[in-house]
This record gives sequence, structure tokens and C-alpha cells, in this order.
Amino acid sequence: MKSSGKFSSFSKVILAGIILASGIPMNNAFAATGIQNSIDVKKIAGYKMGESNEEGGVAEIVKYNSDNEKFYVINGQEQTLDIVSLKGLTSSETVQELQKEKSINIVESMKDNAFTYGDLTSIDINTSHEMIAVAVQEKDYTKPGKIVVMDYNGVILDEFVAGVQPDMVKITADGKYILSADEAEPRLGLGNVDPAGSVTIVEIESGKSTQVKFDDVSVIGNDVHIRNKGTKADASKDFEPEYIAVSKDGKKAYVTLQENNAIATIDIEAGKVLAVKSLGYKDHTLPGNELDAARDEKIGFERLPILGAYMPDAVASVNIGGVEYLVTGNEGDATEWGEDATEFINIADFEDVKDSITLTKQFKGMTTEEAKAAFDRMKTSEAYEKLEVLTDRGTDAIYTLGGRSFSIWKADTMELVYDSGSDFEKITAERFPDYFNWSNDDDEMDKRSAKKGPEPEDVKVGMIGDQVYAFVGLERIGGVMTYNISNPKNAEFANYLNSRDFSSKIAGDVAPEGLEFVAQGLSPTGRPLVIVGNEVSGTVSVNEYQVPIQQTPPDEQTPPEDPNSAYKDLDKSLLNKDGEIILDFSSFAQLSLELTTDKVKDILSKNPNAKVKVNKGDVEVELPLLILKDMNQNVTLNILPKTYDGAIGPVYDFSIQAEDGTFIDKFETNKIALQFKVDPTMVKDWKNVIIYYIDENGKKAEKILPKKYDSTNGSVVVEVSHFSTFGVFEEASSDNDNSNTDGNQSDDSKTDENPSENNLDEEQTNNNQSGNKLPDTATNHFNFIAIGLILVALGGIVVFIRKRRAM
Repeated sequence: MKSSGKFSSFSKVILAGIILASGIPMNNAFAATGIQNSIDVKKIAGYKMGESNEEGGVAEIVKYNSDNEKFYVINGQEQTLDIVSLKGLTSSETVQELQKEKSINIVESMKDNAFTYGDLTSIDINTSHEMIAVAVQEKDYTKPGKIVVMDYNGVILDEFVAGVQPDMVKITADGKYILSADEAEPRLGLGNVDPAGSVTIVEIESGKSTQVKFDDVSVIGNDVHIRNKGTKADASKDFEPEYIAVSKDGKKAYVTLQENNAIATIDIEAGKVLAVKSLGYKDHTLPGNELDAARDEKIGFERLPILGAYMPDAVASVNIGGVEYLVTGNEGDATEWGEDATEFINIADFEDVKDSITLTKQFKGMTTEEAKAAFDRMKTSEAYEKLEVLTDRGTDAIYTLGGRSFSIWKADTMELVYDSGSDFEKITAERFPDYFNWSNDDDEMDKRSAKKGPEPEDVKVGMIGDQVYAFVGLERIGGVMTYNISNPKNAEFANYLNSRDFSSKIAGDVAPEGLEFVAQGLSPTGRPLVIVGNEVSGTVSVNEYQVPIQQTPPDEQTPPEDPNSAYKDLDKSLLNKDGEIILDFSSFAQLSLELTTDKVKDILSKNPNAKVKVNKGDVEVELPLLILKDMNQNVTLNILPKTYDGAIGPVYDFSIQAEDGTFIDKFETNKIALQFKVDPTMVKDWKNVIIYYIDENGKKAEKILPKKYDSTNGSVVVEVSHFSTFGVFEEASSDNDNSNTDGNQSDDSKTDENPSENNLDEEQTNNNQSGNKLPDTATNHFNFIAIGLILVALGGIVVFIRKRRAM
């Protein structure tokens, strides 16, 4: 290894000094500032397949089958599908060695003798229809590939024609369609055949296979980049579909076009491209978007006049609060095809193009003079000579590949909601300073700084407890980043686990290529898992999230992750004699329940006073459907847990959100009853029990006295005419003069007096749904508070900097 003991001693000191001298705020870059894991993760098992390979392609895409507790992983070295059982897997302190149960040889099993096998690229599993789909490419890069459907044992059930070079396969949740992203790369250069990229849509019942192409220029945004100085008319061949996510309702597919820095939206049933939208560029002059772009065997983050093309590889869809979001791993990808006269390449070293860059772009984080000064410094420094620059984006700025981050986008507009900024580089610098920006095929520190950094690639989304998390694999240095994205605008770092062995060039788990999240209710250990296919080391690692084990009796059905799936047939037939529909979600910690306009109107036609009672265990919501009678779009009832100091009962954020993202905050005609469960032993005097709520502006905490309470069974009922955050508290006797002893209060007993108002308001501002402080990110406003003292001694510099969010 090229790193030395001396560097190990001073690496963090050097980084602190560089950032301090440059005036750039450190975004929690060191252990001293305390980027701490909020959830513990450990590797509990591993599987080794074949030999490691610096070129990758050994252990690639992995999928878990909850029906038989086995994972299926593509063995790129043997061109087989390996099946490994997780039955008997336990939460142990030692790493369990997994053994292959069997291998499926796709080549030998395929029925089409005219098809020449080229490569096995992707897999997906649908347990509702008990099928596996794999993508297979033709040996001839210009010919159509195949989608092969098998049963759990690898017996081929059907084969469908795909587009050219199917690189990713996806089965819709309802099992009606199989999709593939057909990359169609011009592998011998533009002087030879350049196939048309497409998305294959297979309608399983009819067997019809359709290739959706990008030949409708009217749906392609004017700012979408077409390579090789092309126009939108060239998009059908220039677009190379990379990855697919499907919307919650199964109607739309979102397809990453990595090289074009864009995402396409496709109507699955119609087989039609609805839109292709550019993702724009990441401004590295902004605080929080610092990067290390210098190859100088040091760690140093700077704000520079660089625009990074996000260029996501993987994309995942998630519906939070009734809004569809896309989560992307912003890897970046260069175009390098062909040789000599046919060569198609769009990157160069900064030293070769710096004199042609005019730097006329207006940056958001620097004045023109500041940007020019930083640019001039880069031009005269050898450290930036090997910075990889895009050559076909223009000369008004330095354009680089990838965002070195993950992002959250609104699916309907592709509006950027959140980006992790410089977190990935800073966290890896803090945790592994001696191996900062290592690649996955050598042991050279800082090698990837002038390239694409850690290269986030695959991304998955899943629920842990009542929170939504994103899991992001870092292809170069390795490991998996975990973020809590329950509040999409303020995602929060939760964990970074890297099981690579840095004592050798390739050892341990190297180069995460494919991730698979296993929900707690489906996990053989009773805890959530992330299974990782590491393509260079040829290993599969099983990482377990250390939350309380969920025990599911074998005779009980695991509750569905999506609460809506339990009541898909919600209609007027469920009304009881009291005009109520009672829904039991007591096994769910968090709830998002969709109420469609058709169902609401149908129920009200039978009983105009119908109510829906949603029981979530420690809180019950009684919702009069008349509140929704005039809605012309579907809505989602959200019940999200909160935590506040001093609460003696549950605290929840209640909301009703329409499909367009707007909230129904006030109810003019009917009130909603909320019944909170309270442990009677927590109450000193029931006459002093009150409900606090945060007003609709999210600032001022007020209180409302209960409508009634039951001191024997431990419950408090309040009627509200608006939704917000509500919780149960008890005041001191002197604060609440209430002589009523029958357990009932006036309907209008609200007051603004609130001795705990300041504390509650501060908690609402600075805490997320789990009660933890919100994260420091590149997309929010910041207050940087420097504390401590800079001690200069013979050995170096120690800097303690702490940053706090101002909402």
C-alpha cells in the first residue's frame, strides 16, 4: 500500500487545516464533530463465488425470494444464476459462511437455438406470481436480447424478445408486466452500428412484447443533452436506458438515461414515452457541495467553479405522504466506444482543455471574481491536471461526471428535493482517511478524487420500523450508506458500513454493484437486511440492521408493508350498523392510507354520515367522510409518530394530503376525533391532562383540553378542526385550573397559555419523526458555529467545528 504511518497520524489534521485555510465550512467531516450512526448495522453472513476480478462482473445483481428464504445472484464469471439459502440464518456476532444450494445455467436451458448467448445482466423476482425474470444479451451487440421467465427452481417457463442489450429487468408489483432497460451501446464506435435504445414492455398474459423507443421529439426537454453535438432527432440512438423504477400504482416507469443526465417517464399500459427531463447540474460553488477534485495524495475539500452532471445509474421510487419521489445514485459515466477513426469519447483531462474554458457561467455560490480566481488557481496547479472533464457540455464552466451523492426528486416534475452534497466523501474521509477515494481495483489513496469520487451506484428504499430509509452502495471505496428519508427534504445520515479489508488490494467485500433490501417481516433473522453483491471481490455480504427482532408466529400472516394492500376492497359493504368502517392497523408503527374519491362517494351514497375509524393501537382517528365529499382527487391519510420530551402519551403528526401534494389542513363542517391511549401510571392528576398541538405554520405550540378522558382504561379524546402534530401532556396543578371532575370538557376549551411552548416549538423545529436532530445537507440553509480553540503545536492542528441547522 502507498499510504504510510505518517499519513495515518496526520491525515485528519491536514484536512482540517486545508478547509480552515480556504474558509470552507466543514460539513461534519470528522469524528470530533460527531457524524454518528443513528442505527447500528453489522455484517452477519457472506458468500464467496469464484475468484476476485479487477474488471468486476463476478457477483453482480442479487434478489431475495421471501417465499423460500433464498437469494439469487448473477455469477458473471460462470454466467450462471447461483441460489443461496438463508434458512437458519441467525443474528450472530460471527460472520456466517453461506453455501451455494445450486446453480442455474441459463445458456443450456434456453429454448431458442437461433439465439447466441452473450451475457446475463439482471434478475427480478415476483412472489405474487412465483416467477423469476432474467435479462440476457445477444453475443452480437446489435441484435435483440431476451427476457427469460423461470420458476423458483430455474425451470424456464417462457422467453420474450427484448430490445438490444437488455441491461436491467423489472417486474411490476401486480405481475402484469415485465420491463427491461435496453441500453443499445455503440460498442464498436459511431463508425459502425449504433442501435436504438428502448424499454421493452412484456404483457405477460397476452405474451406481447413491445419495444418503446425515444423517437417522439415533442416529449424530450429542450435542455436534455444529446451527445456528439446531436439534436433531439438523434435521441432514439443516443439514449441508452440504464435502470427502471415503477410508480406505486404500477402505471408509470421511470428510466434513467445516465449518459444524457436525464430521466424518462413511460406510460406502461400505453407503451408510450410521456416525458424526458434533464436533471440539471450540481453547483460545486455552493456550501455543502464541496469536493476533492485534486489528485495530490491528500484530503482536501473545496468549493470550485465546477458543475457536476448527476448522471444517475440506479433509481428507486417511493411514495411518502402521498407524493411519489425518485431516489437516485449519482454515479456518472463517460462515453468511450470504438478505436481510432470510429472512436466516440466525451471526456478529457483538465490539463488538455483548460485553455478552451471561458468560465462565463454564473455560479450560485461564488461571485464572478471568486470563480475566476479559483479557476486560475486550478489552471496553474498540477493537482488538477488529471481531473476528468466532460468535453461536450460547453466551455462556460468545468463540467464533471457524477454528483458524488444520492438525490431525491419529485417524480412528476423531476424537481430536486434533496441532495446529500459532499456527505459521502466527507464521511469516508472521516472513517477511512488512509484509504480516502481508493478505487476498487488498486490500493492508491486519493486516486478517485480527480475522477468520480466514491461513485454511488445502486440504491434501494425500504421501511425500518416506522421510518423510510435509502440504502446506497459506493462502488469504488466500497460499503453501504444508509439515510433516513422519512422527511424527503431533510434526509438524515444513519449509517455507513464498509466490510472491505484494506490490508490487501482486493480483499473482503469490494465494489458493491447490486443491493437488495429485505424487510423485517420477511427476514429470516427477524431484523431488516441489506444483501450486497460485490462485483470485484466476487462476494455477497448480508448486513443486518440492529433493531428489536420481530417475531412472527408461523401461523400468522406477516402484515403487508403497504397499509393500503390490506384494504384494497374498502367499500360501503364494510359499513356497520353505526355507519362506521373500522380499520385495524395496530401492527403498524406508521400509516399512509389512501382514500380514493370513487370509494368515498360510494360509501357516502349509502350513509351520508359515514365515518372511517382507523385504529393504530395507541391512537384512533375517527374521520367523517363528509370532510372529503367535495374532493376531486384521491387523498392519503398520514399518521406519523413523533417524540417530544415530557409527553406522557403518544405524539403523532396527522395530515391529509391530496395527489397534487397539497394538504387539507382545516375542516370547516365536521370535526375529527382523536383518541390517545395513555398509561394510567404515568398520570398524576387526570384533571391536568391536556393535548398540545403545533399550529398550521409549524411554529407556535398551543393546547386544547380533552373532550373526555377515561382514567380507568387510560384514554384521552380530543376533537379537532384541523390536522397538525398532537400529543398528550400533563401540566402542573397551578397551570391548569380545571374543576370539572366528570371527565368531560367543553368543546371550546382551547387556550394559548402554554408554559412549555418554547421547548415544544424548538423540538418541532429541530427534530425529525424519530426525535433526532435533522441532518446537515447541501440543500438547506445553514448556521455554522465555530467552537473551541485552534491549538497550534509542533505536531499539527486540531480543529473542532460544529454545525447546526437553522430551519
